[in-house]
Amino acid sequence: GGAGGYAGPVGNITIPSLFQTGGSDFLTGPQAMAKLEDDLNGAGATWETVRYAKIKHAFTNWFSQNYDARADARSWNSMTSFLEVQFGERTYESSQPMEAVAEVSYADENDDGFPLQGYLSVPDATVAVRRPVVIIVSDGTGQDRYEQQRATQIADEFGYLGFVADVTGHERMANETLFVSRIQAAVDFVKSHAAVDPTNIAIVGFGTGGTGALYYALTSGDGGVKAITSFHGTLSRVAAVAASALPFNYTPQILIESGGDADSMDDIILLENTLISMAADYELSRYSGVGRAFTKWNDKEGRYDPRASVRSFGAMASVLREVFPAMPTEPPTESPTEFPIKSPTESPIKSPTKSLAPTMVNKKSLAPTMVSGKAGKKQKRDKNGKGKKKSHNKSKGKGHKKAGQEP
Repeated sequence: GGAGGYAGPVGNITIPSLFQTGGSDFLTGPQAMAKLEDDLNGAGATWETVRYAKIKHAFTNWFSQNYDARADARSWNSMTSFLEVQFGERTYESSQPMEAVAEVSYADENDDGFPLQGYLSVPDATVAVRRPVVIIVSDGTGQDRYEQQRATQIADEFGYLGFVADVTGHERMANETLFVSRIQAAVDFVKSHAAVDPTNIAIVGFGTGGTGALYYALTSGDGGVKAITSFHGTLSRVAAVAASALPFNYTPQILIESGGDADSMDDIILLENTLISMAADYELSRYSGVGRAFTKWNDKEGRYDPRASVRSFGAMASVLREVFPAMPTEPPTESPTEFPIKSPTESPIKSPTKSLAPTMVNKKSLAPTMVSGKAGKKQKRDKNGKGKKKSHNKSKGKGHKKAGQEP
């Protein structure tokens, strides 16, 4: 039904709620969703909203002319994983991976060859094949342990390469043109890497990096970039850029993960209206009671939120599985993967009870170990982040197998 055609809830709402709507649904436009959020917040509800671009009303109804198989599958998976937590089958518990990265040097050729240093994590794979790569754009604190952990997680859980780009420097992050140039430098570098499939690249940004990732989506473009995800970026800054954005000359999948207490609905409306006018392929999720840095385990201000972190990473995981090719089968490991996710390409008509993109983890705790990287120096740390750098001979091709970690 329409989100804007009711008087509003009476009393408090104690049951967690999930709302999934189409971006082209005439009943649930951005203004209607703004009213829904206000009503839910007034009722003290725990809520999550998801909007799918270019999707009309009744997109899950098999018998409707508006039926959309992809949105049906994605929304079904989101719902089933949501219910698994409500029914006690899963939790939002998480464990942090130990970072396993190699330092690499590259340059921003569009900025007079400005020297940059990134961190690369390579999967401990036995099958030699060019693999997709996920470029991680850091927040304003720089390439700290958190981003390196996420790069390691990408390699462990997905079998892709994880690369932490160098975009540090507040003067550059405050300048949209320089920020995009730094991200493009990272794209150019990974495309030239021998282990990377240059046609399968994703960009994932956190905080200020999430803002930059959306700058890149709105003002630049590279045919090899298949997906762009922004976690808790500052959407007010993005909205200002969006107003003057150019039409898309490429069509990545854009995923925007936003805290309900962080970004105003005015900025959401401006950004979404721009994305709609650009015919962008986007998905926008909002989480109640959540501000900035909700995915950051080690946030000094304590803003990490397990529910929003796991749910948002589950959405990203399913998009990556969808846009990237399947990786070669590896020998089984002792510990199960935390991301048993398949590409949501089939309608749940055939198997409506099967969850293709679960976003939670089982309650058991997994013990991460280290993985070998490519070139440069390897960092090996304990759980407190202490330790020393250790050089590895990349020609040996040896590494330690690791168990998967939950986001």
